[in-house]
Amino acid sequence: MLRRGSVRHLHWGAVTVACVVAYGLCVAAAADRGLDVPTAIWSLADVPDVLVEFGALAPAYVWIDDEWFRVLTAGVLHGSLLHLVVNLWSLWSIAPFLDRAVGRLWSFAIFVAGIVAGSLASMAFGRAGVVVGASAGIVAQAGALWIVRRFGPPDVQRAVIMVSARALAVSLVILVAVGWVVPVIAQAGHLGGLAEGCLVALAYVRARPRRRGRAAAAVASVVLVALAGFAYAPVWSVGYHEATGIRALERGEIDRARAAFDRALRLAPDDPRLANAVAYALALEGVELARAEELVRGALEREPNNADYWDTLGWVLCRAGRAEEGIEALERARRLADPVFEELLDHLRTCEDVAVSSPP
Repeated sequence: MLRRGSVRHLHWGAVTVACVVAYGLCVAAAADRGLDVPTAIWSLADVPDVLVEFGALAPAYVWIDDEWFRVLTAGVLHGSLLHLVVNLWSLWSIAPFLDRAVGRLWSFAIFVAGIVAGSLASMAFGRAGVVVGASAGIVAQAGALWIVRRFGPPDVQRAVIMVSARALAVSLVILVAVGWVVPVIAQAGHLGGLAEGCLVALAYVRARPRRRGRAAAAVASVVLVALAGFAYAPVWSVGYHEATGIRALERGEIDRARAAFDRALRLAPDDPRLANAVAYALALEGVELARAEELVRGALEREPNNADYWDTLGWVLCRAGRAEEGIEALERARRLADPVFEELLDHLRTCEDVAVSSPP
């Protein structure tokens, strides 16, 4: 028989199992694609396409392919073993206390709403990269727990009297501060989850006991709808136009990609990273190679010792059938690179064989 405590936390056990199984499936898929098993177990950073295949938040797939399920499924996936362990440890450190304060149903609802809010915030205000992890939901729970501990009515506060509001607040401040300085952290997602959790919990504790559920549901809905409105088409974001252009190019929608790239370049005309990214995307698909060369040469004028940019120039030239010039640029990239990345070596090996028949 299950003990009462086991039944009480069965929902978090199910979340844990889902995250572990999802990670195992991603590791198996990565190993199937040639990544050695120990490396795959430790980190999936080298195979982001595997994470995308399993439902990671790749904003362009939402914007272009209407795959909105990703705003939720991203919360089950993790990018490394450390990422998975830290998130599950954090979940079990916070969730049982929030269960005591607001009940299992609302604790779980805050977790799920936090994941969705974090995904939408990442789409609206983030860098438009691949996003995974349950941390937005966990941060939402932490924010909600701080609200109920600090501002909740006596009956709610008594349930979590053992929780230090000060220590929890310090932990949240540290988390947000770290997010500003560590590039791989999806800071917009954390802030979106935190806002969702705090606002829902505030509505819950400020309402009369019989109306707490309605008040919390109403606020959660308003926040999610507002974030969805921002996330649907964040036209102010360079990342939005860049990502939609690359995805449209992958789908063979050249005119749509060209329009998206033009908008991105108008928003950031002096950004060498953007110029290089657009040039490389064009080279990968073997289209508009003259424009790609112009863009990457412009980037090199600003950063002449950037190995990535020389690699892009070399690949553009290889695709255009100018193998001798391409290899020369790639060799320069190899001299500048520290360390030499595998993609560059692959470009050197295949340069003479990748020319498109009639470069558009």
